[in-house]
Amino acid sequence: MNKIFFHIDIDAFFASVAEIVFPKYKNQPLAVGSLNSRTGIISSPNYIARSFGIKAAMPSFLAMKLCPKLIIVEHTGWAYERYSKQFFSIIKSYTNNCEITSIDECFIDVTDLLKDHHNNPKLLAIKIQKHIYNSLDLKVSIGIAKSKLLAKMATELAKLNGIFILDTDDIKPIMYNKDVATIPYIGPKTASLLYEQNIKTIKDLVNEQNQSIVQDILGASYYSTINPFLAHYENNDLTVNRVAKSIGRSTTLAFDSNDETTIVKELKVLIKDCIKRLKKAHLWTNNISLTIKYDDFKTKTKSQNLRFFSNDYDVIANKILKLFRNWYDGEWVRLIGISLNNLIDESLVNEQFLLFD
Repeated sequence: MNKIFFHIDIDAFFASVAEIVFPKYKNQPLAVGSLNSRTGIISSPNYIARSFGIKAAMPSFLAMKLCPKLIIVEHTGWAYERYSKQFFSIIKSYTNNCEITSIDECFIDVTDLLKDHHNNPKLLAIKIQKHIYNSLDLKVSIGIAKSKLLAKMATELAKLNGIFILDTDDIKPIMYNKDVATIPYIGPKTASLLYEQNIKTIKDLVNEQNQSIVQDILGASYYSTINPFLAHYENNDLTVNRVAKSIGRSTTLAFDSNDETTIVKELKVLIKDCIKRLKKAHLWTNNISLTIKYDDFKTKTKSQNLRFFSNDYDVIANKILKLFRNWYDGEWVRLIGISLNNLIDESLVNEQFLLFD
């Protein structure tokens, strides 16, 4: 039986929670951000504010020019934490097959729940949507598909406060003409590299003639990115397994932080996960990368070679944490990520690879 995934995303979470905390501002243009008129940044506008052209990461002074009546409120961390916990508590009352991806969104595998809802995923989605709104006064959008990636893309088609089912038959007519930049986890840098190769749409991305280039650009995420779009593509041989060029993972912090202990704790979780995947794939690495995205959305990446190939947690963790501590300068961090690169199959590891450079 094919799996069915929901991607559930709270609409304008931070601004929506602010409207609950400050009910007098409901149904008015509102944004969460800094009140400093010179250096302030908008972090989350509500949908009324967005109708004026206000976006996340926009300077506050510019947002006020676009909408002079804009109400800007400071972050209320306690409220975000409370409503996030209640949101996930509701989700887990339906299933424990829940993958939390940020403070306000998650994937759930609903395959086993459908038999109690006439095998109709929309009925279940409506039920969950109403449950969250009636309990928390928060609106959610739900994307439904047979893969997590497509479910997340379906959520964008569902906004605001909607439900969108992306069936297999819809993939080609609905998705193929979309820009590659609309694919989750393809950031501006990767999209730019694809554009340079005249790979602009998802149709271009899955074109058989482009696969060598696409694989070089996407690296370890190649198969997980390509495969969901292949249901109606003539050549499904693209799913043949090959040795990944890298293994990586990133996470957006629940709240921007400049606390080194908090960031290191998150890094250790990422390292543990990547090492687990490295060993499961019987691979070794001799190069690591560390990525930091700051609260102003600027992103920096640094890489270093190990002195030898390894799949040992202590060796790799020590290298990554040392790189972080030598590099980090106390700025506020939004996202961190790591990547294990230059991978080889463990069958190729011999004395030559294990020797110190």
